[in-house]
Order: sequence, then C-alpha cells, then structure tokens
Amino acid sequence: MASITVTKKNQKQKIKEPQMKITWKEIKRQKVLLIWSAIIVVYGVIFCYLPLGGWLMAFQNYKPKDGLLHSSFVGLAKFQQLFSDATFLRVIRNTLAMGVINLVVTFVMAIVFAILLNEVKSQGGRTDHFLSAAFPFLDYCYRYFT
Repeated sequence: MASITVTKKNQKQKIKEPQMKITWKEIKRQKVLLIWSAIIVVYGVIFCYLPLGGWLMAFQNYKPKDGLLHSSFVGLAKFQQLFSDATFLRVIRNTLAMGVINLVVTFVMAIVFAILLNEVKSQGGRTDHFLSAAFPFLDYCYRYFT
C-alpha cells in the first residue's frame, strides 16, 4: 500500500492595507454620525450601567449620607430577612394575582370594545382596517389592481 503525501507551500503574502489618517476634515465630514454615536453611548451608560448601583445597594446597609461606595456591606442578610418574613408569601401571591387579573380584564375588554365598534351603525368609519394595518402591501394591491 503506497502512501501519498501532499505538501502545500505557504503562499500567504502580506497585503499592505491603506492606512486612513483621522483628520479634522474627516471628523467634520462625519459630524452627524459622531453626534448620534455619542448620544447612543450616553444612553447606554445612563440606562445600562447606572442602574447597576441599585444592585450594589441591595447588598449594603445603604445610608445616603455615606453614599454608594462607603455604606457598610451586609451581604445576604436583607434577603434572609425578606424571605423569612411572614407576609412574604402573601405579597407574592397578591402580586401574581393582580398580574393575572390585569391580563384577563384587558384581554376581555379589548374583545368587548372590538365587538362594540363592530356594532356601530355608522358606515363612515367602517373600512377594512385589519387589511390596511396588518398587510399594507396586500391592501395596496387590492385597491389599485382590482
């Protein structure tokens, strides 16, 4: 049995990439892009990183006069106190019950409102809104090609 060996020569060549120099002219040309990028970065810092301070406060005995970084660290003691409280299960049950009631009531009321709108005798506002809202392209084809 003969073995065949294949050797491959390393033919990689370094391609010189053109280097772009950042100049004031280029910055002025991209001014709008840089402004919007800065707005998005500020938004991310405000709404993604600043709330992490609340996570830190959950494990501290937070006092406003001491500030966020100088309050004493208590670990999981507050969570042990919360879970061992007698009213904790009642509070959780009430919260879940209110959420389910809200879901059911809003669902039923939306259906009732749709039925009431359907029963209106006025023909002025009665058009095929579902087709227009859900499928604009189909609505366009229906109106202009039939």
